[in-house]
Amino acid sequence: MDVTKYIKQHLKSGRHHLSRKLSIGPTMQPKDQPLIFLHVPKTAGTTMRSIIERQYPAANTYYVYDGAGCFHTTSDLKTLTEDEKKKILVYAGHVSYGVHNVIARPSSYYAMLRDPVDRVISYYHHIMNHNPSFKANRMSLMKFFERKDKQLDNHQTRIVSGVRAPFKGCSEDLLWAAIDNINSDFCTIGITEMFDQSLLLLSQVLGWKSFKYERKNVSADRPLREYFSKGEINMIRNSNRLDEMLYSYAKRQIEQQLRETGAKFGDAKELRTASGALGPHADINVKEAGQH
Repeated sequence: MDVTKYIKQHLKSGRHHLSRKLSIGPTMQPKDQPLIFLHVPKTAGTTMRSIIERQYPAANTYYVYDGAGCFHTTSDLKTLTEDEKKKILVYAGHVSYGVHNVIARPSSYYAMLRDPVDRVISYYHHIMNHNPSFKANRMSLMKFFERKDKQLDNHQTRIVSGVRAPFKGCSEDLLWAAIDNINSDFCTIGITEMFDQSLLLLSQVLGWKSFKYERKNVSADRPLREYFSKGEINMIRNSNRLDEMLYSYAKRQIEQQLRETGAKFGDAKELRTASGALGPHADINVKEAGQH
């Protein structure tokens, strides 16, 4: 499906309105403006967090992961004083769009999105292997869906829209809200399957000169799509129709941004070499990648 064409058709019908044009391009973010990284589970967010940790002093970062123990909670975030907020340059964690209302400062968002089928499979695999309740009593994906876990149901759209919809409660309005948020309040957007290219774009926005990273929290033995039945894959797709459209839209945005900023990164061949040849242990120097 040409998601951009689909969106434009709906806008023409007058049923929906976006606050900004469909096409976005990365622009340099003021250094004193906080970045809010929405860590969508199973989208390489842990790797992204490790990159952030290398770019900013610990005193200027604030991580929110409810229930994780070693991180701050949403309740902690709400108790920050104005002086404490002034020191923070990056907020990151399992949070949804809307954090800027708590920060009460001009800020911008960033998130990595992932192909919904692969994300759900990865989440299912993670739970089956790391949740004590399932280690000795594994269940099929079909059975797992009966638990009505919101992670299995358009959860990326739920996070980016900022709407806390219940399981199977995501309407198409959430998709429009998520797209509107990306266009108006995100400095750019990332795609897990285009991780290195996404980082190059983000580096342009944030002024990063170089960054080293090692892929974190990667499940080497995660089953491929072929392991699951056609019925299981269709069940994932049917439960994540909005996520598929949001993902397709974000991917188109990145591809367009890469074309528009190609001159700043150097020629296309150089960009593909810099981003596509990187393995599990990546070392990217933005200048060497062609940015001038």
